Parts: sequence; structure tokens; C-alpha cells
Amino acid sequence: MNTPVCDFLKSYRKDNIRFHMPGHKGKINAGDVTEIDGADVLYSPDGIISESERNASALFESGKTVYSVEGSSLSIRATVYLVATYAKSRAQKPVILATRNVHSTFISACALSDVTPVWLAGEDNYLSSSVTAKSLDEALDKTNATAFYLTTPDYLGNLVDISRFAEICHRHGALFIVDNAHGAYLKFLPSSLHPLDFGADVSIDSAHKTLPCLTGTAYLHIGKNAPAFLLEHADGAMALFATTSPSYLLISSLDEFNGTADDFKLGLNRTVNELNELKRKLTENGYKILSVEPLKITIDAKAYGYYGHELYSVLKAKKIFAEFADEDYLTLMISPYNDEEELTALLSALLQVKRKSPIDETPPAPTECERVLSVREAVFADSETIDSSCAVGRVLTGLTLSCPPAVPIAICGERLNKATVDALKYYGINQVKVLKTED
Repeated sequence: MNTPVCDFLKSYRKDNIRFHMPGHKGKINAGDVTEIDGADVLYSPDGIISESERNASALFESGKTVYSVEGSSLSIRATVYLVATYAKSRAQKPVILATRNVHSTFISACALSDVTPVWLAGEDNYLSSSVTAKSLDEALDKTNATAFYLTTPDYLGNLVDISRFAEICHRHGALFIVDNAHGAYLKFLPSSLHPLDFGADVSIDSAHKTLPCLTGTAYLHIGKNAPAFLLEHADGAMALFATTSPSYLLISSLDEFNGTADDFKLGLNRTVNELNELKRKLTENGYKILSVEPLKITIDAKAYGYYGHELYSVLKAKKIFAEFADEDYLTLMISPYNDEEELTALLSALLQVKRKSPIDETPPAPTECERVLSVREAVFADSETIDSSCAVGRVLTGLTLSCPPAVPIAICGERLNKATVDALKYYGINQVKVLKTED
């Protein structure tokens, strides 16, 4: 597959005399340009970017693929806006049914587009969801939602079985949207597990998380059978929230992947096999592996007698750095760019940890809070910051999260109850932004 953006940057030589941005004039990196003559326009493309995006669309078998150089966060904001405008085009009030383990950007996107989500019950904990086809069907009956928004894979590496979800959504006249930020690589498994292949209308993929692409690269995929409205308005929705000076280093990174996807697929299959063997050895040694996602290892640390951050420190002392750790879990993200020597070092380090008696302590489960304000009303309200210990009964106006994993513990506009405040303390969130009270 050709790489037109990369080819353009190679042809735009370092010794050109540049009286345009950026200020280093190509002296730091010759490929660091933005939308100069001949380079096309990212969210109104008709040249090399348009050609490159068509290549990506062919790889992912989408109806349309749009590049993001501001991560999946930009794609999430654009998607929520698309849902809101799609609903209004049909004379409907925009309602998005979602699971609570959404990324925080989804909340800020709802504030920007004035959408208040309706939450679908079924969370095991704040990071994972156990939504079923039956619970989705029942919830859509009750809500008449414009769209269902699902995060899978989640931050712990759990994959929701979505095989029936698209059919249920479409039967109810709802869009099926998947935050697949951690799953772009799922397309390149021997049997694809990508949401587009299960009928998703929109799939939001981070490229940089699991593909060999630079940080900040992502995709907004529109499904082949999605409403024409989404196909026609995707670029405009992205442009509404995006920078007007996109980095061509990032665009070319996405373009380059199109030309190397076959090699990546070969390496991916080899790595998945190696990782399955590694997981087997860890399990034989007493580790409880929670993740089913092929490229993640999530360890239930307490089942092995440790807190997640303790295992993280053990690895860090050996110069091995995990993706995420909290009281309960240790999560590691692997890719074909982790070689056999690195996987061996990881296995050796974990097998050297002596197993202890399990810690009998479970993470808090999400609780339902009273909604007082819409997300937008809360985010733009007059606010004050207080200690979490004093927050029972107060109305939340700011995001409550640790990053990673950037999953909010409570949602803007909700009145915090004791269980939620206890969860904030559990996750080390000591201050919150709440609706200001009158003196």
C-alpha cells in the first residue's frame, strides 16, 4: 500500500528555504511541517491526506476513516457532537446510553455538546463493565437513546462480547459506538475482533496505544452501514474541536503504518502466541490473570498477596515499567516491538516474587448518585474546591479521576453520596470541585 504523505515529506527537502511555520525552519526535523502548499488540509482533504485516509479505510474496512493527531480524545469529542447533531436532524433530543467506565473525555465532550448521558447498570467495578445483550435491550426500551456508547477493551484488558449489540441497537434505531482506543490492533488478529466487523457505526481507535505509530495518533472510523449523516459530517465534527496546525510528523506516522501493516500483522501473531505462553507460566505460578485482551496482562495483585503498586515497584526496581497500577491491579501493555528478551525479563522478575496470603479486600463498586444538574450546567457552574472528606451531599462540577486510567469516579452534576466519597478516598482523590454554596 502506498504512503503519499511520507512521500511528500521526503520530497520536501531539508535544504528548501522556508518562510513558513514552524520556527525551526526544518533544522530540527525536516518533516515537521503543517498544512503548507501541496500538503493537503487534514479535515478538508482532497489530496495526499485524502488518499492516505482511503488506504486506512481499506485496511480497517470502514465506510470512512478520519485521522486524528490529537489522540482518541479528539475523536470522542467529535463523536459526541455527531450524535447530538444527528439526533437534532431527526427532531430528537440527543440521549447517549453509556457504561460508567467511560474515559473522562466523554464527560467533557458531553459538556461541550450539551448531552447528558444515561448510565447503563452492570459495572463490576469502576474500570470494567459486564453489560449483556439483555441489559442493553431493556435499557434501550426505556430510554429511546440516540446511541449506545461502549468502552471495550477496557483499561484492564477485558473484552465485552459485542456480537449481538449492533443488531439490538439498530432494531431500536440507535447508533452503536465503541470506544476502541485500546483495540486498534484487534483488526490484525487472525480472526478480527475489531468493532467494525461486528456492525459498529463508529469505532474510536488510538493508533499510538497498540500500533507502531507516534503518540497522539488516532482514528475516527465510520462503519460501512452507518447512516449517511455520519459519513458526511465526520470531517466537520473533527475540525470543530481540532487544531488548525496539525503535525505532519504524526500524520505521516499514520500514513507509514498503512504501508507496513502486513509486517505488523505477522509480528502481532507471533507476539500473541508468545504472550499466551507467558500468561500460562504466570498462572501456573499462582498469578491470577484477569485480562482476556491478547496484548494485555492484568494481574489481580491482591490474589497474590500484594497491592498493585507493590508489584509495580518490584518491576520498576528492575527497570521494567508497567502501564498502570493501583491498589488492586497491575496492567502491562505488550506489542510486537517488545522482543523475546524483554518478555523473558518480565517473566523472570514476576516469578521471583514470593507468593503471600491473599489480601481479602475488594475494590468499591459504582453507586448511583442523584443527578441535580446536566453535565454542561455543572461544568460551567460557579465552583469551589474542597476536601473529598467533606463532599457528601455536594454537587460535583469537576472531573474525578486518576490518570491513567482516566475513568471518572463520579460524574459532573451528581450529588455525591457516602459510598462515592469513600470510593474517591480509596483511589487517592483527596480534593474535588463542587457547586459553590452561597455564603
